[in-house]
Amino acid sequence: MQRSSIVVLGILVICLLGYVGIKSLRAQMVQASAGESWRQAAKRDESIVAKAYQQGKGDVQVTVSGRIIQVLPANGPNDAHQRFTIEIGNGMTLQVMHDSKMAGVIPDLAYGSQATVAGFYVWNPSGGELHDRYQDPQGEWVTGWIEYAGRRYP
Repeated sequence: MQRSSIVVLGILVICLLGYVGIKSLRAQMVQASAGESWRQAAKRDESIVAKAYQQGKGDVQVTVSGRIIQVLPANGPNDAHQRFTIEIGNGMTLQVMHDSKMAGVIPDLAYGSQATVAGFYVWNPSGGELHDRYQDPQGEWVTGWIEYAGRRYP
């Protein structure tokens, strides 16, 4: 085989491997984005929370993601809630109320960690609260979730 044929064959092999690699990478990206649709909802819902806050309204079901900026103590020995404050992407701060009696305690909540919360926004002058459990007008409990440290707490 001539040297030029070997070079051409080598270039074809490199192109084929590159094509297969790109197809594989693209498939992985599509799969990852499909599994993380809540990330898109979190971005969209930041503006919903901001609008609800500006209008002094609550009672909105949202999903937001942010950085924990404060871990708060229990309100007493019988308090069944873990409370922490997150700063979401639009700069707002929200206090998260996690019903640990119904969903278990989230261990090792830490300042600076990332958390995503799907729940119910309740307005207050400080920015508002997010509850991961709430009772709807029909008297049924609607559950949200908190994702923290790679685990989802229903």
